[in-house]
Amino acid sequence: MILGAIGAVSAAELGEGTITALLPTVQRMNGGNSEIVSVGDKITAGGQIQTQAQAVAEITFPDGSKIRIGNNSTFSFDPNDRTVRLDRGSALVCTPPAAEGINIVSGGVSGAVAGDPAGKTFLVTAYPADGSGGK
Repeated sequence: MILGAIGAVSAAELGEGTITALLPTVQRMNGGNSEIVSVGDKITAGGQIQTQAQAVAEITFPDGSKIRIGNNSTFSFDPNDRTVRLDRGSALVCTPPAAEGINIVSGGVSGAVAGDPAGKTFLVTAYPADGSGGK
């Protein structure tokens, strides 16, 4: 399900993200390889961030946008067109005042949240097709 999505955003690149918080252990998947990430690690396009039960991560982007990834989630992004993808789980997306918007793909639905002088905060939740609710 996606809430508050309208249109599409294409503007300045999102850039690489930096892990700014995590609890307790979060993995980065790249191809068939996985590795544990740490605060300060850079997250670039092409890889996925996966959280397990009781794990969360926060990624901060150069424009000040933050994405907080909830437990049991799979997240990736394309910085070139400011698109974030949530394949399962939940993510809280915060864009600061005057930042560009972000495109979202989640659960077969896509949309965008445009930039706003006051900034925006919204929650995205993706449920697997098997109806398990990500459990």
